[in-house]
Amino acid sequence: MNASRKLVMGIVLAWAIVATPSIGQTLPAGFTRDIVAGSLGSEPLGISVASDGRIFVALRGGTIKVIAQGSVGTLGTVPNMYIGANWGLQDVAVDPGWPTRPYLYAYWTYSTPRGKRISRFEVTGAVANPTSTSLALGAEYPILVDIYDTTTIHNGGSLRFLPDGTLTCSIGDDFTGGCLVQSVNNFLGKVIRLEVASLPTQGAGPPPMSALVPVNNPWTGPSDFARLVYARGMRNPWRTTVDALTGDLWVGEVGGAVYEEINLTATGGGQNFGWPILEGPGNNASCTNQFPPFTAPTILHDRSLEPPSAAVIVPVVLYRNQPGAPFNFGPAYEGNFFYTILQVGMWRRFQSTGGPWTLAPPVAGQPTMNDWANGFTGIFDAELGRDGAIYYLEGWPSNSVRRIRSVSPTLTLFSGDLQPVNAGTPALEALRVRYQDGQGSPLVGYPVEFAVTSGSGSFAANVVMTDAMGEAAAAFTPGITPSPTLEIRASAVGASPVFFHPQWRGLEADWQPATRTLSLSVTHSQTNSPLTIAMDLPAASPIVTAMGTVETSILAPLPSLIALDGLGLLGPPLPGLSTGSPTPTWSLTVPNFPVLGGQTFAFQAYAIDSSLAPSLTSVLITNSVLLTIN
Repeated sequence: MNASRKLVMGIVLAWAIVATPSIGQTLPAGFTRDIVAGSLGSEPLGISVASDGRIFVALRGGTIKVIAQGSVGTLGTVPNMYIGANWGLQDVAVDPGWPTRPYLYAYWTYSTPRGKRISRFEVTGAVANPTSTSLALGAEYPILVDIYDTTTIHNGGSLRFLPDGTLTCSIGDDFTGGCLVQSVNNFLGKVIRLEVASLPTQGAGPPPMSALVPVNNPWTGPSDFARLVYARGMRNPWRTTVDALTGDLWVGEVGGAVYEEINLTATGGGQNFGWPILEGPGNNASCTNQFPPFTAPTILHDRSLEPPSAAVIVPVVLYRNQPGAPFNFGPAYEGNFFYTILQVGMWRRFQSTGGPWTLAPPVAGQPTMNDWANGFTGIFDAELGRDGAIYYLEGWPSNSVRRIRSVSPTLTLFSGDLQPVNAGTPALEALRVRYQDGQGSPLVGYPVEFAVTSGSGSFAANVVMTDAMGEAAAAFTPGITPSPTLEIRASAVGASPVFFHPQWRGLEADWQPATRTLSLSVTHSQTNSPLTIAMDLPAASPIVTAMGTVETSILAPLPSLIALDGLGLLGPPLPGLSTGSPTPTWSLTVPNFPVLGGQTFAFQAYAIDSSLAPSLTSVLITNSVLLTIN
């Protein structure tokens, strides 16, 4: 390859490229794209999503931004910046212990003395408030300084924490490293791994390199440089992403001639990816200090199939569905890997079932056989959010943070709505909902919460996990306090809540022996017929029906006001009694109730819809109340 071609391809980010006009993005069915925050400033390069949902963004000019619920704040600027060509602030990473450990880590080009460095910054302000952007960049604690830097390009520059809390940084070969990239006694063309959790909270720094060595890095010597190296043999590992489940580090390797590479640094490290001896499957150069065996790229992207300017591969994420998250991509995407090309903007999706990583089969609405999505340009960095969406930086034309998410999940009523329920008696039918993702697939093992929003009642469990069909069923018992507007809400993360409106039928009865006063109160959701109260001896063997337990007196030939053991009392109604009302609540007080004492009676209210009589389904039945008349 001639020198001019190599130089052009060596430029990591084409800062001088005119902003590409926005074109329509195409996503598969069931996915959508949102803007999270725009107008961040020129060249947003690095993104880090905190555990509380706040997003930190590194601008190449040195400024660090924070985004919370769409609001944007400025923390400050890293000190003593050296800006020019591709130099500048490359990335930022939030401490995994945030906000208890209120630290950000930055990788940038330092002016005096010249060199790249990694530093920790304490963040001050409203660190404990996840909705606040009132944060400021505090004191710097240098961690590694004077990282070799003589040319404008091949800086590398991705900071990522592994699940064990160690910090990785990818460093380019400075376009001067040559065969030195093969040696572990320098940081050229390397991924390094640092132990930062045990660093002092105060002090000037930097610490000795020996204090940064994790207990299990792959090389034990012969130098402190070697003890920090995690993987080697790379040209310009500009962007990386981490598999949060396995701890594997996926490295995007910017190629020199034809091939862009995705190199998998498996947990434990120690890989040698062959540069400058190898690029892709071909031999690019020879060095006397070769250290095979070389690890082959996990994924190769043939740049000759793209426009000439397509020179920078960006690993997006190794996708993992997040527990209880609203925008999960679903089981079909679990463990899939996505990457894009900075200047082309298509998204490729790969999967593995234990063997080689291959293009995943196309899904509905995918724009081409190879491209899971396309039409995206200027994606500099990406991270997986706690909500299951992929957050990414769009450098041009918008200088914004955006996200790709599944269409919002849906929660729908499945059964149990509008059923008759009696106070204090378990509902005959469970309240059941169905939870589905944007593609209509069941969301299995997710919590659905049931709560009474009007009226009263209890659940066997008010938080229920969805089953294999995405359904959650709650066993409900109405309370003994009547409510004509009983309402129950079911809710799940990311979905609009749904509401049940069972038909309430409640009876309350009270006996005051001193005044021989019987007080009755009936509340119901709806009926077009007057209510009648039946009084029965419990020995009269109630009948269980599809609508509830029925006292036998209700089955008397006529809807008599008071019945005893199924026999209607003859004669006119007792003074002061009436047959009730179709209004939602009816109260009745009977003084000097003429019944012999010492017996326990069952009271139940009912109404008969004359349009359905004499069918049993015409009977509106309340709960039965036992009352001892003394």
